[in-house]
Amino acid sequence: MATQHEKRIEITTLLHALVHQKDIVEQTGASLRTIYNISKRLEAGDNLRHSPGAGRKVTVSTAQVKAAFKRKPNRSIAETAHKLNKSTSAVSRALKKAGGCSLALYKMPSFDLTPATGPSGACQEAPEQHQELLGSNHHFF
Repeated sequence: MATQHEKRIEITTLLHALVHQKDIVEQTGASLRTIYNISKRLEAGDNLRHSPGAGRKVTVSTAQVKAAFKRKPNRSIAETAHKLNKSTSAVSRALKKAGGCSLALYKMPSFDLTPATGPSGACQEAPEQHQELLGSNHHFF
């Protein structure tokens, strides 16, 4: 499977060979919008690679999230997000990036403290308040 850059080079080659844009769609599997965008970039003389720093900027740092959860480890992600005046998803992403995990991923009935399967295969670290029950090999931060 070709990378995005390789696909763009293939499309550029076909555009330079004066192949019709709809034929390029059939040959490459790229959308017509992608072909138009690459054609515009070529006409403007722009680079085909993504510019550095492209994409959405981080709204909350991992240090902020770590500090918030160290102060109040029992607080939910939603409550922490509200206190930090950030979105729940931004706090969740920062928490995951910092190496932490959500308490919601843990089954808590009776004495069963095994991780539940989460969307990305379950968090492998235990929250601080459960360390003594699980042993020292599990940690939150």
